[in-house]
Amino acid sequence: MERRIKGIKQKVAILLMLGFLACSMPQKSATSNILNLQTGAVLGLARFIETKKGVLLKVELQTKKTTTLGIHIHQYGDCSDVEGKSAGGHWNPTEESHGTWGEGGFHSGDLGNIKTDKNGKGSLEVLDVFGRWSLDEKTTTSVLNKSIIVHAGMDDMTSQPSGAAGTRKGCGEIINTK
Repeated sequence: MERRIKGIKQKVAILLMLGFLACSMPQKSATSNILNLQTGAVLGLARFIETKKGVLLKVELQTKKTTTLGIHIHQYGDCSDVEGKSAGGHWNPTEESHGTWGEGGFHSGDLGNIKTDKNGKGSLEVLDVFGRWSLDEKTTTSVLNKSIIVHAGMDDMTSQPSGAAGTRKGCGEIINTK
């Protein structure tokens, strides 16, 4: 009996240690510093975090007061053009029509809109439960080396191919951070 209790204690200790290691292991993540294409000023930060439920995107933005701006993932991580054209079009590896994230057909880059408050602060969270995004460079679902584009207007979620969100105001390359 004593031997059996000792064995159980050892197994519990091992399980606790494995649980601790799993909790302390760093999550894969990527970031995008979103800069104003005209001035270079910081507009915000986008963070992609790998979770057990899927990749989570968190965006914090500081811009015009009380506005709604379209935001998308674009196909190239190139923000060198002052009009943002070097970022290409919406990232759309599944070749679907533009739409609303999670409803019917939609681009993998269709994030929707960010609403800002009276102080110009806005945030957006999107959890990819559809398996559209990954942080693995070797897959077609990788968000790495793409860009986040903030548009000057609101995405209407229906106009093709990009939601009629207006000119590209901000851009940030999505880079691996872990």
